[in-house]
Amino acid sequence: MEVKAYIKYLRISPKKLRLLVDDIKRQTPRVALELLPLSSKRGSKFLFKAIKSAVNNAKVKISADIDDLRFKAIIIES
Repeated sequence: MEVKAYIKYLRISPKKLRLLVDDIKRQTPRVALELLPLSSKRGSKFLFKAIKSAVNNAKVKISADIDDLRFKAIIIES
């Protein structure tokens, strides 16, 4: 089952977020949540918020453990 999270109306360019997404898309959500606060990029806090929201949605909707989750897609739209 899929779980989605959206964050709208960010005042940061999609290009800057895509640089971070390239680094974390092959990781698990748990590892991504550990790495993003260590990043010095401004967009890391926005991605952290989106991934944390998706993980919490998975816990509530499908009772999934964070270790069982994987990224299907991370899409940054302009």
